[in-house]
Amino acid sequence: MVDFSVPSGKTASLINNEVRTSLADSLSWLAKQNKITSLLHLPYDSWNARPVDFGWYYDLLLSVHSNQPFNTGTYPYILKRLNDNFSPYASQFMFFDKKNNRLKITTLRTPWFNSEEIDCIIRWLDMEPENQMNLIALDDRELAQASENLHRALNVIETLLPDFMEEMIAITSEIIFAKPSGNEKLTFGGASSFLLWGALALNSEAHPYWWLYIPRLIHEYSHNLLFGIARNEPLVLNDPSERYYSPLRQELRPIDGIYHAAFVSAREALAMRKIISNSCEKKKESGFDWLDLYFKDTLADSTLSFNDSLTVIRKHGRLSRLGSAILRDIEIAMNKSSI
Repeated sequence: MVDFSVPSGKTASLINNEVRTSLADSLSWLAKQNKITSLLHLPYDSWNARPVDFGWYYDLLLSVHSNQPFNTGTYPYILKRLNDNFSPYASQFMFFDKKNNRLKITTLRTPWFNSEEIDCIIRWLDMEPENQMNLIALDDRELAQASENLHRALNVIETLLPDFMEEMIAITSEIIFAKPSGNEKLTFGGASSFLLWGALALNSEAHPYWWLYIPRLIHEYSHNLLFGIARNEPLVLNDPSERYYSPLRQELRPIDGIYHAAFVSAREALAMRKIISNSCEKKKESGFDWLDLYFKDTLADSTLSFNDSLTVIRKHGRLSRLGSAILRDIEIAMNKSSI
């Protein structure tokens, strides 16, 4: 049995492979069913789909389900992009871990994305009309500074939280830096979407210091991990129209969102516990033994968010078999001795 509270690079890799295999299988099936000849003979086995390719796929599904003619609208462009994107691309801000796994670091402009790709990414990240984030790109100076801070945070995670690092890099292929335009209703630190599998969007303005990225990365990739775990089975059985108090949002949220809040808050707290309990020698090597107070405060905040979310779930949630199993594991882990 998988313990969902324990970081596992092996489990995350299996999830990543299954998600990517499902994408290729579904595209192949769509091509055959709809006689889309341009998609019939693509080398799916060697395709390392980008997050934006997943977005194009969901655009393609919407076109099929709405019976949009194959030769009009966005359909030809979607097909063209899927054909064009069967090749890797580089980023000058790439991060490599000690095992030579890589994370691409990008922002919402050329040379990383064209205008149609940017629209696709924003469309699938900014899915709450009442709380639009209005994401825009960083300029060269902002991106260089954000990348430098991110590299430092990732190096610390790799040193002090190697199991979390293995899990994160197994399912994360790209960090997309952005910032709000100034017209947003929602203040965000980061964002993720199963429909852009492999991507994490980070708000550079919300992280002026490098160490702020450490809990944020754990928080955001844990959302994607939970999306992957629950890809074939719901976590909760509540109607999505039901709304309840959420500790991480001002507005009322569906139980599924509150469940996500509980999971990512627990994962964040467990990571902070591990950092705090690490040897002083290891912390000095990483250059931040003086930051224990920050991580203790983050642990307290994350634990409070978890407990508040758990209270709402226990009172109003109707959990699936999978949802019950995950909640049991993280609740046991959170109830253990804190350090």
